[in-house]
Amino acid sequence: MGYYIETIGGSSRKAAQLQQEFTQIKRLSGPIPTTSTDVTVCVVENGLFDAAAIAYDARELSAFCQPTDHRPKTWLSVPVDVIEKLVLDGRAPAPVLQRLPK
Repeated sequence: MGYYIETIGGSSRKAAQLQQEFTQIKRLSGPIPTTSTDVTVCVVENGLFDAAAIAYDARELSAFCQPTDHRPKTWLSVPVDVIEKLVLDGRAPAPVLQRLPK
C-alpha cells in the first residue's frame, strides 16, 4: 500500500486534524471510489498513531475494506485541489497525483 498524508498536529486524530485544517473535506459514511474531483482517504487508527491513506484507485480502496481488518477507520472525501496543496507542502507524495483518475 502506497501514499499517505502527514498532518501538522501529531500522529493521532488525523481525520479531525485534516477536517479542521481544510473545511472542504467531508466525512463519508463508508468507502466510495475516488473520482476525478474527490479523493477518498481512509484514516486508520493503529493505536499509537493514525495513518491517512490515499485510496487513489479501486485496488487501494479494497485494501482498506478487508473484512478481517477490524481497526477503526474514518473515511474522508478530499477535493483534488487539497491533495495538490498537501503535495506542494510536502505532506503527501507527489507521485500520487499521477495515479488519480482524470
